[in-house]
Amino acid sequence: MDNATGVALGYEVMKYFKENPDKMPGRCRIVNLSTGCEEVGLRGAMAFTREHKSDGLLDNAWNINIDSIADKDYFEVVIKDDWQFTRFDRDLERMFKETFKELGIESKTNGCIHNPVGGCDSTPMTKAGIKSVTFAAQNPAPTWYYHTWHDMPGRFEEETVGNGFDVILRVIEKIDQEVKKA
Repeated sequence: MDNATGVALGYEVMKYFKENPDKMPGRCRIVNLSTGCEEVGLRGAMAFTREHKSDGLLDNAWNINIDSIADKDYFEVVIKDDWQFTRFDRDLERMFKETFKELGIESKTNGCIHNPVGGCDSTPMTKAGIKSVTFAAQNPAPTWYYHTWHDMPGRFEEETVGNGFDVILRVIEKIDQEVKKA
């Protein structure tokens, strides 16, 4: 589940906007970036930010890093990577927390955690100047998600992933509203 559901949701968001172009925010380009090597030093995300640091792709970029969306009781926005000394974007944090409240999603973590172990791809994005947070719905105890015997498809519930999809679309709408204000 870590993070197959996140990758699948990224593809579903792209499919949604392709099938519903009228819902696509104006002056927006959505890039679905699926990187590898997170566990061995965030190499995929770092390579992406290095590759595009000067070509304009990262200008006014907002990154929603989607991790595992598996545990309905643990919808959360990861706001900080303590091991990497990186605080993620407060605007995106607010947008996610508002969205959880609007959609009636309650979380045992109160919708907010620090990255519990290792690193996450929001770190290189943030360090490159991109507004970024990580969105997850997973029990934050490492034994429940970090490639252990608990990280199994049996935890998957269609409703949880559906709620994750709704959260992402609503946050994209909020980003659009924020950009229009600027």
